[in-house]
Amino acid sequence: LAERDEDAAAQPEAKDPQPDTSSIVDPKSLLNKLSEHCQTWINAPTADLRSLQYTYTLGNDERRVELVRGVSAVRRGMWYGATLTTGLHWLLAHPERFDITVARLESDSDKPPRLELTIRPKPDQQRMHLEVGNGISGSWRGYFSHPSDEMTLLIDVERMLPLRETHKFGSAAKITEIRYGDWEKVGDDHWIPKLVDVLHDGAVYHMHFAWQGGAAWLLTHAETEYEGKLNQVAQVSDVVVNDAALIRRVTDEQQERKEAAGIVRTMLEHNGPWLAGDLSGLKSLSYTFHTQREDVKEQCV
Repeated sequence: LAERDEDAAAQPEAKDPQPDTSSIVDPKSLLNKLSEHCQTWINAPTADLRSLQYTYTLGNDERRVELVRGVSAVRRGMWYGATLTTGLHWLLAHPERFDITVARLESDSDKPPRLELTIRPKPDQQRMHLEVGNGISGSWRGYFSHPSDEMTLLIDVERMLPLRETHKFGSAAKITEIRYGDWEKVGDDHWIPKLVDVLHDGAVYHMHFAWQGGAAWLLTHAETEYEGKLNQVAQVSDVVVNDAALIRRVTDEQQERKEAAGIVRTMLEHNGPWLAGDLSGLKSLSYTFHTQREDVKEQCV
């Protein structure tokens, strides 16, 4: 695994150097820089990504995905081909909700300087909630989710990029570790990780990504490693980014649905008094009900 992710820290059993708390960095400035570098993938879909099409293969199941930004109401993971909500997503979305301490780590000469952030939700804020899986909706080949009260985030100081986040969970203090590596610069001060490794409960999820069409951070393939066996579980192919024809078609279909819904809504509003059966203004009711007798002659032959 270490060979697969040169930017990541050592294996979990290796201990990190002790933090040097004598030199503290302003957390707000640090997160602003981190957010700027990671916004193209952490905030997917971005403004440059108007539509996305791809074929998603999970095991023997193959499906065509078609998305238009502002129209398609889908799970966020469908925009990048994986279920991946990390502590970093929570932190950069709402940094004001967390208490953050920053310390420098003393590193060897062959490693870049690093910062260690300890992040905890403020007392009146909700906990982080991790969700990771090979799959985008409906079915998964490997999936987990759990809350987190504390995250340790390791940052490369030279490039100001995340290397690893660690969370403890469960009564046995198990660890979920997410490693970001194989970084590629895709614009002015914008970077994407082409490899995300997630270590959880004895399994390792290897998620490989690419920058597609100058606008989409999208999975290429995913593997699961368990008990020394590596299996490919998901693959993305036939990618189309920002297709004008798809945007027109999906937008037109949405407009047709809105118009049809408007007709039904108007009909319901006009017939509301009797459809709703609201009797709140009725104090009493008295009437005689008569039925019309009908004589029916039947003959069987």
